[in-house]
Amino acid sequence: MNILSFNPILSLNSNHVFSSNRNTTNHVCGNLSPLKADTVSFSGSSKAIHDAIENDYNSQLPMLKEKGLKLMNMMSEVANEIDGCVYDTEYCGKSLNKDIDRYMKKFKDSGSVPMDKIRTTLFIQNLYDLSVTANLLKALEKRNYYVLPVPDKVSGKKILSFKPDFDIRLDDVPATELKKLPVNLRDCLSHRQKSGYGDIQMRIVDASHIPPKERTDRRLAELVPQEVIIVFGKNTAMAKTDESHYVYNITRALNKLNLIEQPHESKFAYRIKNNIKAISNILTASISQPLYRNAENRDVFPEDNIALEKVSLSADKCKILSSFMAELKSLASKYYSETIKKVSSSDFDMDLEKIIKTTYEYKVRPNKRISDEEIEMKRVELLKQLREHRKEDMETLSVQSKALSETLEKYGPKGASTPKK
Repeated sequence: MNILSFNPILSLNSNHVFSSNRNTTNHVCGNLSPLKADTVSFSGSSKAIHDAIENDYNSQLPMLKEKGLKLMNMMSEVANEIDGCVYDTEYCGKSLNKDIDRYMKKFKDSGSVPMDKIRTTLFIQNLYDLSVTANLLKALEKRNYYVLPVPDKVSGKKILSFKPDFDIRLDDVPATELKKLPVNLRDCLSHRQKSGYGDIQMRIVDASHIPPKERTDRRLAELVPQEVIIVFGKNTAMAKTDESHYVYNITRALNKLNLIEQPHESKFAYRIKNNIKAISNILTASISQPLYRNAENRDVFPEDNIALEKVSLSADKCKILSSFMAELKSLASKYYSETIKKVSSSDFDMDLEKIIKTTYEYKVRPNKRISDEEIEMKRVELLKQLREHRKEDMETLSVQSKALSETLEKYGPKGASTPKK
């Protein structure tokens, strides 16, 4: 077992691109990995951190709303110029900016400063026709909007080069289509999500106030990012809303359990991971994938009478899901009891010494001797952290158990079993 303590690392300048990363994919522009996001722990001094971030975001909201309105008006104008583009101002106007509650929830869930403070959606019936996207990019640049450059190669604190924050999340895109894009975007190709959801995503910046000769990557990277999501159509957008609520939010929360993120050798943690994987696989195969296939078919072939798949959970699958979810609470309780007992024992002293030796304070101090008092202080610290994590995880499991009940009620047969509360 290796339990590491951590300290919050936080940049309160949440506009600064260098303190954030893409959370949507690990494959932006080929195999390049994004920078690690600044992270925070919502325990200990979490209220001060929470309040600082909330105050910072509140102070930005007037500016963000102004930029969001400008983006909406501009995108509406652009879509009217380009064949194959549709922009729904009524749909997009409802979520141009995150309210403070949604912003803080995403901040807490992800552990990083959210970049999508301004976000809009565009519909392109055939995303595989990249000439439409190429025309969109030209129209944006004509209006002084550019794809956001993000750090690519970094040495220490020095940024050696940038890459475009642009991602085509589709499968089997023809090379002939990729050639229609600007050269620097042709490698920005990943894959659909396991759920079957696919889109084109980019972050853009408004450089209208910067003279053309000064629009360098470094200067553009300092501007407020504005996220543009391009999907096949409104049916896909609506499917994403349902899938997020009934599937993704549940599986994401389960995979964010504290015990999942800690290295361990626990048989209980192993079973917990298997249960979560099983829940995710059933929900994805039975709900997410057919939901997106149906939506995409309706968007791409609106005039055809296409047979749609049934999006549902059988009675047997409902029982399995209920059983796995109900078991998670018992397993989590056993995991934390086992771990707390192990850390409390003197047999764990050697592990505590190893943990102390990884800390910055130990590495820079001249005296390398670790006293019994120091070991005991580290034990107390870890036990406190474990108890906080246990409380957080048990609350998460209780909330997600209720959320799964809602999913089974919507997609399962009438009278299907629901998780025990």
